[in-house]
Amino acid sequence: GLFDVIKKVASVIGLASP
Repeated sequence: GLFDVIKKVASVIGLASP
């Protein structure tokens, strides 16, 4: 769902930030 997409984006941001 939409929340899953948000969590995925949040995960990518978390991995991208040092």
